[in-house]
Amino acid sequence: ATLFAKSKNSMLSHLYVDVVEEEGNSAKTGVKKKGGSMQTISATHRVS
Repeated sequence: ATLFAKSKNSMLSHLYVDVVEEEGNSAKTGVKKKGGSMQTISATHRVS
């Protein structure tokens, strides 16, 4: 995305400016998003 943001083509650079800013903001915070949990089919049918 940074390659497109630095492009000489004004349309490409305009489209990807927001993407580069978002990537920069997420890198500065250092907070990693937590992944979603998944269960197998057998785990959902398990009787406790």
